[in-house]
Amino acid sequence: MAIEIDKRISFGNILTAVAVVVTVLSGWFRMDSSQVKLAEKVATIEAQITAKSASRDKQMDAYENRIRSVEIAQASQSSDLRNIQIGISEIKAQLDKMQRP
Repeated sequence: MAIEIDKRISFGNILTAVAVVVTVLSGWFRMDSSQVKLAEKVATIEAQITAKSASRDKQMDAYENRIRSVEIAQASQSSDLRNIQIGISEIKAQLDKMQRP
C-alpha cells in the first residue's frame, strides 16, 4: 500500500496560508507596538522616580539644615544658661559674704 501525495494546490490551501501569514504578522506588529508602549511607560515612570528622588533629596537637605540650626541654637542657649548659673552662683556668694559680719 503506497501513500499518494496530492500535488495540486487548491484555493482553500492558498486562503489558509494567507490567513496564517496575516495572523502571524498581525500578532507580530501588535506585540511590537505593545513593547513600544511599555517602553514609553517605563521611561515615564523612571523620569517620575528621578524627579521625586531629587525632590526628596532637597527636602532632606532642608530638614538637615533645620536640624543643624536648631542644634546650634540649643548649644548657644545651653551655654547662656551655664553663664547665667555661674553669674547667679557668684551673686549668691557675694550676698553670703555681705550678710556675714
